Amino acid sequence: MELIQLAKALGHRAVFPHPYEMTVWVGAIGVTIGGKRTLVEFLHTIPGLDTNNPETACVPELYEEAPVRKSLLILTPVSLVLAKLHAVRHWDQELRQDELHLRVSLETSRCFILELIKAHEIKQGLWNCRRLIEARRLKPYRRLELDHGFKILDGIPITDIEREAENPEQPVQERDKLKKFCAIQWPRVLAEG
Repeated sequence: MELIQLAKALGHRAVFPHPYEMTVWVGAIGVTIGGKRTLVEFLHTIPGLDTNNPETACVPELYEEAPVRKSLLILTPVSLVLAKLHAVRHWDQELRQDELHLRVSLETSRCFILELIKAHEIKQGLWNCRRLIEARRLKPYRRLELDHGFKILDGIPITDIEREAENPEQPVQERDKLKKFCAIQWPRVLAEG
């Protein structure tokens, strides 16, 4: 099993759920990051995601701790929003921090989407905007917005997207896509309420 091999290479012990426990959790490895101990959790799947393709839900992040050098797939901020919406809706929050994580993920989604757009990855940036728009269209998530006082659409940096639609450093075709999103799709989304 890859998790055991990785744990051994790092000189750590892998932690696993009970064999009869029905969970998406594969296991975890305790590591020190920035001087703090934490668990890196490995999952079979992430409840709430809109895609089963880890290549689109995640970004690769190189993890290096001698002698290990491994590329790990880390959920994007938009994927985290979707997962945390699911968690807030479905699980008792008494001993959990999902709402706080959701709020942080919404803010980082704005930065993530803008970073994609500034890097001329317009298709990826707009796809991530649409993921948030689709989540907002689901009635249970609209109810969560009312109950908890957050707004899913705040994860979309629309003012920055409008600015990038006029940025001469963006290729003309890409500016046109951004303008279309801002002038046509965004007003429709806002009209939905």
